[in-house]
Amino acid sequence: MTRAFEPVPPVDRPSRLSQTMLRHMDNCPRSGYLYLKHKGGPSSAPMDRGSAFHLFAERMVVELVARGEKSLFAPAQDGDGGGEDLSQAAKDVASLTQAMVEQVFEDHPDLVMPASERDAVRVMAYHLAVAFDVDPQSVVGIERAFELDLECGWKIVGKVDLAALPTATRGLVDDYKTSLAVPSQEEHAQSFQAKLYALLLMYGRPVDGEPFGSHLTHVTGRMIYPRAKPRETGKGLRLVQREATWSRGQLDEFRMDVEALGRRVSDALGSGDWPAQAGPHCSECPAPRECPIPRELRNFAGTILEPEQASEAWEWAMRAKAAVAAVEKEVKAFAKAHGGVVVGDQVFEWRVSESRRLRSVGGRSDWDGLAQAVLDAATYGTPFDIDEYVRWVPTNTFKGRPLATDDEMVGEDPPADERSPDEKWGADAPF
Repeated sequence: MTRAFEPVPPVDRPSRLSQTMLRHMDNCPRSGYLYLKHKGGPSSAPMDRGSAFHLFAERMVVELVARGEKSLFAPAQDGDGGGEDLSQAAKDVASLTQAMVEQVFEDHPDLVMPASERDAVRVMAYHLAVAFDVDPQSVVGIERAFELDLECGWKIVGKVDLAALPTATRGLVDDYKTSLAVPSQEEHAQSFQAKLYALLLMYGRPVDGEPFGSHLTHVTGRMIYPRAKPRETGKGLRLVQREATWSRGQLDEFRMDVEALGRRVSDALGSGDWPAQAGPHCSECPAPRECPIPRELRNFAGTILEPEQASEAWEWAMRAKAAVAAVEKEVKAFAKAHGGVVVGDQVFEWRVSESRRLRSVGGRSDWDGLAQAVLDAATYGTPFDIDEYVRWVPTNTFKGRPLATDDEMVGEDPPADERSPDEKWGADAPF
């Protein structure tokens, strides 16, 4: 539930709305207000790392388009040439990317990063160089700003990392990500940022040109993570990525949501009412310490802001896990000796049940053997008995269940609030 608070001091009305501001507004209106109040919030090393990588990627793609080439590392992608040729090509690409990255650092002294972050940029740049393909003929935008006029009066702007038109009816938007956290495919398909970029390509127009999305029926949005992996075919490398495609109808529906967001911004600017809502997005808030929701009520989301805080918090969590594991072990041992443990209106006890498990070969589940047996049965008619691979095995689990009879209530512990800590746990409890 969104929490309403007292109206806040007014902020200057922006001339347009960025995709970043709208993304904050979509998650939590108060976060959108703080974004406007603090002009996006302070810079950070991870943000500057991302900026440096984007500058490298822009220069690399501009160079490829100018040359009319797909990749800086064509031999590895095409699979031709011998091992020595590939090794030399990799060395050449490494030297080229390092020079390009160092030039970015030199041209932008305003990007403040520790040595570890600069090294991360170098590694990511090399991975992009050896595993990213570009179709020079289809590219229509490299770090190009797009804008879209909404019916509610606002203009939305967003800069697209790479825009292309692979076919006459399909658009492609690439967004480079330097974060270590990769979302699931489902999370990407619902990404506000990815869908907004697709909307800008289909219905918007370049700030410096004419629109070209009126003929598109679908737009594919990709999040590109510069971490190279072998291709499934065994030839060349590919980058970790998430991809989703939206039809014109789906983007029409999303456009209505964006229109509603624009109206909400207008109302909030007039009333000063920017409700707050806690969630995973709290970690991205421009000013989490100004959140009106007490940190206890938002499960402390957005309260870890510095590396030292994260280190201390995780150290505490590991100690807590060890203490909990030790207590659980003792409780389970007690339950095994005494038949169970009563907690409130539940009894926790050991129960024997049966479950199906795949047979093990060499300490690993024999999925390969099962697949081959099914294939042989379907192809050659080889006799197949599922019981040879999947078997019922007894398992002993510690589970809770509701108390079933009054007899089970006899001898239960008194309510916790009627006992002192020593009476509950004993003077020698490990916490």
